[in-house]
Amino acid sequence: PPPPPPPPGQRMHHVVQAVCLQRQVTQCVTWCCVYLVFYTASFFSLYVQLETFRIRSHTFRKTSSSSKPHELPKKRKKRGVLHI
Repeated sequence: PPPPPPPPGQRMHHVVQAVCLQRQVTQCVTWCCVYLVFYTASFFSLYVQLETFRIRSHTFRKTSSSSKPHELPKKRKKRGVLHI
């Protein structure tokens, strides 16, 4: 014989349990996503900062090294003018 259907109260309890479990799972997944996004953003910002710093230092070295030869002839020219 087929098993008797569970009383409505018990069925509701199972549904409530399932809903609670689903809510917990969705909450957990949401938090995992939030943490993942947060960590990704922090790592990305750190990487961008490092890249900009590296590029800045690289360009700074370039400009400083290229500006020194430009400055020296100017000083020499001024000295030459002063000597004349």
